[in-house]
Amino acid sequence: MKMAISTRSVVFGGVAIAAMLGVLSVQPMVKAQDDGSATITAGTYSPQAVAEQIGLQQKLMAEMGQFQGRMQAAQQEGDQQAMQQIQMEAQQIQETIIGEFETDLEAAMPGVAEEAGVQMIAMEISWTAPGIETKDVTGELVEALGGAAEPAAPPALTLPGQ
Repeated sequence: MKMAISTRSVVFGGVAIAAMLGVLSVQPMVKAQDDGSATITAGTYSPQAVAEQIGLQQKLMAEMGQFQGRMQAAQQEGDQQAMQQIQMEAQQIQETIIGEFETDLEAAMPGVAEEAGVQMIAMEISWTAPGIETKDVTGELVEALGGAAEPAAPPALTLPGQ
């Protein structure tokens, strides 16, 4: 059985995330159906949704907040060298946080794939051949990373007199 699987990478936060894991291990994990054909189940996910639901943006903003006061002081003094140094430090912190997210996401994928019954995980699948099914594993990845699988509901609005 020959298979052609195309992959692409997506840029998230300025850092490319690999679009698919486990391509080499797909064939041994193919399960035969009663009619003799094979079925592959590919997991899909949204990295943006995962990042949002685990609070990545809030973490980035909290870390970047420490640089605001220093940057404003450097701007008021007209100190270009200090401004460049602060920007470099902020960029390093941002890259570290995003790198940790990517590492944690990649580490969670094998367990999520096994539990979800998928043989591969990709961010996007534009087309599949017959015998290939897809399953969204975004929620499972969020849970594996310690986030809430569902976005929190906004608090109920209470009107006076209720």
